[in-house]
Amino acid sequence: MTVIEIHVPIRNALDSHPGRRDSRKHPRVRLSLQVECRLMNPEKFWPDRPLQGEITDVSIGGAKVWLPQRLPLFKEIEVTTLIEGRLFRARAEIVGADTQAQRDPRTARCRHSLRWVLMDAHSKEALSRVVPVSG
Repeated sequence: MTVIEIHVPIRNALDSHPGRRDSRKHPRVRLSLQVECRLMNPEKFWPDRPLQGEITDVSIGGAKVWLPQRLPLFKEIEVTTLIEGRLFRARAEIVGADTQAQRDPRTARCRHSLRWVLMDAHSKEALSRVVPVSG
């Protein structure tokens, strides 16, 4: 897994409207990371089979991930990738997902919005290489 195109801040559509603020708590960074995601299933000891996908933007609060199938909202997934050669592994909640009809027509992947719920110190350090991290 390799990192391509990092450190390009994303301009929000709200930027062009004076007096309106972006509701996001953490700034996003556009990038391209190959990622492996596993749906966590509390009824099984082992997580489900991994899905290969791509992270296209990330922040200390979450990420946008494109996967070959739509995963259910509000379920947790384990996200694994390399960031500048360092292992990143975190648990995230799926807080948004495109419908099957909204798939990217070029890649046939579904967009998922993630919120990080669990991340160890090593993964936070890896993430800090590409996004501003406080605390």
